[in-house]
Amino acid sequence: MHHRRVASFLIGLWVAGSLLMMYIGTQNMTNVASILSTVPREGAKIVDKIGAENAQLLLRFHAAEQTRTQFETWELTQVALGLALAAVLYLGTHVSRYIVALCGIMLLIVGFVHFVVTPEVIWIGRGLDFAPGASRNRIWTLYALYAGLDALKLLMAAIIAGYLFRFKTRTSRHEPELSAAGSHSR
Repeated sequence: MHHRRVASFLIGLWVAGSLLMMYIGTQNMTNVASILSTVPREGAKIVDKIGAENAQLLLRFHAAEQTRTQFETWELTQVALGLALAAVLYLGTHVSRYIVALCGIMLLIVGFVHFVVTPEVIWIGRGLDFAPGASRNRIWTLYALYAGLDALKLLMAAIIAGYLFRFKTRTSRHEPELSAAGSHSR
């Protein structure tokens, strides 16, 4: 089995998923304004009944809930990807212990985000969803922390990927080594 290829594929999935989630996180909230500006006639009647401001609050709440659910799911997916990557790196490729440790640190970051940062974002965010004039300093601080930790994970992923592409590893302990004399055909 080609452990380097599997490890490279897993790290690529992790990076691609992270970039996709960054895009989704920004798009969900910006779509609210475009939805309200392109409401069909039937929808416009409903918006008129509840008011444009109330419709916007409801749509923002829905977008925020959707984003929160997507990020929680992505965090659990990252744990699965990280565990698989760590296993492949440790068992299959005999890479430097530092690279395996880097993968472990990435997993710790995901755990911290999932169990500490995300619950706080959800709790504060739900309190702010229907409070348009409330101060959003705390939530923006948490978003900045989340983004910073995500950037750190991407940097670590780039280091792991660079290592996988650049350096040769020793033969796996699962593959028999051929001696110079035994490799000649008779």
